[in-house]
Amino acid sequence: LLEKDVRDRYQSASSALADLRDLRKAIQGDGDLSIVTIGCHDQRSELTEPSFVGREREMDSIKKEIAEVASGKHRTMIAVGKSGMGKSRLLLEAKRIAAQRGFSVYHSVASDQATQEPLAPLLTLVDHLAKRLRYNQDESARVANALSEYQQEVAVAMPNLAEVLGWAGESLVGPEEIGQGRVITAFGEALRCCAANEPALFCIDDCQWLDKPSLRVLEDFAKHNPESIFLLIGSRPQERMSEEVL
Repeated sequence: LLEKDVRDRYQSASSALADLRDLRKAIQGDGDLSIVTIGCHDQRSELTEPSFVGREREMDSIKKEIAEVASGKHRTMIAVGKSGMGKSRLLLEAKRIAAQRGFSVYHSVASDQATQEPLAPLLTLVDHLAKRLRYNQDESARVANALSEYQQEVAVAMPNLAEVLGWAGESLVGPEEIGQGRVITAFGEALRCCAANEPALFCIDDCQWLDKPSLRVLEDFAKHNPESIFLLIGSRPQERMSEEVL
């Protein structure tokens, strides 16, 4: 009921309640939940999203890479296609499959807006990590230890993560004085922390709009072959960003 996207949420509380009652009935019966069709009581004013078909070859490749990453390897893949050709839907299916395999899934979208802050797409990924850590003290302590060498860089460039780690509010110098190189390295280390306990999938869409600092982070990140991480990128074919990352 609280999902932002209208396609992902119930249209009424009564529909959600009806599904809960169906689930309870199934559990109290023989426990077969497959007989329950979630959302069948919902009344929608628009057609649902079409089934995902015609991408068997691409999905086979993605499934193969997910299996490799699940075994501890690192993979980087780029999905290239013109606008409207289904790149975003392909990434969505990859996220669904990875989540079913026990991956932590992180998603970000680059923007063509001139007001986009440097490193904004990667900061979105790090903010997802911060949310995961907010109510997990043991994991927060582990990440704080892993990033202790970059405490200043995290506090300046990743404020939400710094707050969760208890590093906010200190008197720190700015990124220019710290050095862009250390900020880039700090982002890479933060992303590596995402795959400490389970494999991680990073989906970044519309990468034709990535700023140069973000490209530098991804380039440096991919070169170090971080274990159990799958970097999946969506981009338009006319851009050269794939050459810079891969």
